[in-house]
Amino acid sequence: MAPRITRRRVIGFGVAAVFGLGGKLSAATWRQREFVVSFWSPPPPSETTDSRYAEIAEAGFNVVMGGNGVQDKEASLQMLEMSRRHGLKALVLDSRLYGGKADRVSEVLADYAKHPALYGFLLQDEPGVPAFSALGRTVDEMRRRAPELLCYINLFPNYASAEQLGCSSYAEYLSRFTAEVRPGVLSFDHYPLLRSGIREEYYENLELVRQETLKSGVPFWVIVQAEGIRNVYRSPSEQELHWQVWNALAYGASGILYFTYWTPPESGGEEHFDGILSQDGKRRAKYEWVKELNAVLKRRAKVLFGLRSLGVYHTQPVPRGCHPVAKGPVLEGLEGGPALVGLFRVSNERTALLVVNRSPNRACNFVLNLHDDVQVLKEILPGGEESKNLLRRDLRFPALYEGSLDAGGARLFLAERPSYRVRD
Repeated sequence: MAPRITRRRVIGFGVAAVFGLGGKLSAATWRQREFVVSFWSPPPPSETTDSRYAEIAEAGFNVVMGGNGVQDKEASLQMLEMSRRHGLKALVLDSRLYGGKADRVSEVLADYAKHPALYGFLLQDEPGVPAFSALGRTVDEMRRRAPELLCYINLFPNYASAEQLGCSSYAEYLSRFTAEVRPGVLSFDHYPLLRSGIREEYYENLELVRQETLKSGVPFWVIVQAEGIRNVYRSPSEQELHWQVWNALAYGASGILYFTYWTPPESGGEEHFDGILSQDGKRRAKYEWVKELNAVLKRRAKVLFGLRSLGVYHTQPVPRGCHPVAKGPVLEGLEGGPALVGLFRVSNERTALLVVNRSPNRACNFVLNLHDDVQVLKEILPGGEESKNLLRRDLRFPALYEGSLDAGGARLFLAERPSYRVRD
């Protein structure tokens, strides 16, 4: 029987060019060509229909993933066909590969490889280090036979125990995964919205993953919390969805996946509630929230996808494992908040800055203190258009910009410092 993937074993829930270190994988390997917007828990087999997949496309998703009963050959082929009809790609969950089974790759490819909507295969959710060897052999065999396909594996968050990770630290877990499995992408989940508050490990998890991707050249995806689990996790508000997505993007994510799309049935003592669609397939208010959020996400990701991440800096108090602003060739200070800013190299003269409100509950003000040689600061507005220059440099006004952020909100800017090469 195919494994039922509904998650949580933890109580709690890119392209290589993104980080400029793409030489560490072999030439014959999968490469991400566009920002991925996906989810866990698709419509079940009885709802794998044109109307349901039109609904998925309408909400701004571009990749579908098996699970929620869509995990045998017949159901997976139907998922692939519905995806093709609506301009989507799909990751197949097939029990013959799940957990890492290199000797079954050829057999599975014979069933699916010719379908134009095939994006790759879900190999495992939240493996520990002991599983890495079998997963690595399967990734290598897939890369040898079908290098254009992704072997997708999702990792534990940093609040998993050492026993779950199979090693002594989360940094070691990430490092061993990229070294031993040699993945096309590093994906992890982190569900920060407890009934009692927000997990304090959240930003540290993003920073540790970012550091590993800088080292390995492997892009990363983030699974964000889009539902509740009774007695453990609250269902996120609209602002909390925005907050999770913009934080991930500021840290350099090249994919966002929502947990969950179709609210799964109770499993393993966990009662899921309030996903993007209900358990009987009704649209929740969250569907409209995600649809609007994905539209803005795609426009901002179009600017940032493939850029080198230069750093992520926080106002005081700085979260555990993160960094305050250090004076640099573009940014000299970030005040107000609580806020963070992710910097990305666009060209020798241009740097992108994504400023995010660290609070999902309250609006805030911020001040960007830019290097005095920065001559132009423009905002990429939510609709995708560029603003006029926000700096007054004609009379030697300082390179400062004061702005505000909605609760959980973000703003994207482009700074220009002529005739200056941003150092990597």
